[in-house]
Parts: sequence; structure tokens; C-alpha cells
Amino acid sequence: MRKQTKERISSRLTFFYKYIFTIVWIGGFSFGTLITFYEGSDIRWISLIILIACLIFIWWSVARLKYLAIENEYLIISNYLKTIRVPISEIKEVTENIYIGMHPVWIKFKTSTIFGKKIMFIPKFVFLFFESHPIVDDLKFLAKSIRINENMSQ
Repeated sequence: MRKQTKERISSRLTFFYKYIFTIVWIGGFSFGTLITFYEGSDIRWISLIILIACLIFIWWSVARLKYLAIENEYLIISNYLKTIRVPISEIKEVTENIYIGMHPVWIKFKTSTIFGKKIMFIPKFVFLFFESHPIVDDLKFLAKSIRINENMSQ
């Protein structure tokens, strides 16, 4: 019998960024914006525009993050409320942004999941300066290997 192994590949800070940071930042900045409106401050509209821009940035950068682990030939994907298993062979493309310190990684799937056709995660921390995170090549290689094995067994 083959041993079941599960390895987390997303950062331990995923939950913190996705929920704690997001709630504290949005709550604090929204409260500050409300105060500018309550006091009739001259900067109330500028504050509101900045709040909206930051909300969009936070949604784009951290609110969509997922917990990610590999278990045998499956990705375990979670938003901490729902967890799904997706065959690694479903990976269509793996990309990252090397210019952002957290190295966000996007995985695009062949078919849609309950989280959509594309997910984002922050990999475990590795000190890199404008270099690709090793997990990107690892995921690409793993997906390709599994697809080759599946094709050979058919």
C-alpha cells in the first residue's frame, strides 16, 4: 500500500494576509474615512478615493489567496471555509510575479473549480531577488509528469 503524503506549499502567513490583515486594514482605513466625512474634512473625497483604490488592491493582492498543499497526485485547495481536491493533471499553466516580495503564484486549470479557473497563492518563503520561486518549476514539472504517466497508462 502506498503511503499518503501531504505537503503544504503555501505560506504559513496565508491565513493572516487573507483574513487578519485584510479585516484590520479595511476596518481601520474605513473608520478613518468615516471620520473625515463626519467632521466635514476637506480631504474626505480624497480619502474615499484612496480607500476604494486600496480595497481594489487588497482584493487583487491578498483577499483571493488560497491555502495549497500537494497530496500524492492532487492539489488540496482551501479558502479556509471550503476545501477541494483537484488532480494535478488539471494544471494548465503556472505563473508568478517575481517583482512582488511575496512572489504570488497563479495556477490556471483546464476546467473550472468552485474557486474558478485560476487561483492564487503565496508560496513558502525563500529569499529571492527577482528570481523565479522553485515551486513554479516544480508544479510545472509535476503536472507534466503526471500527464505523461496518465497517457502511458491509457
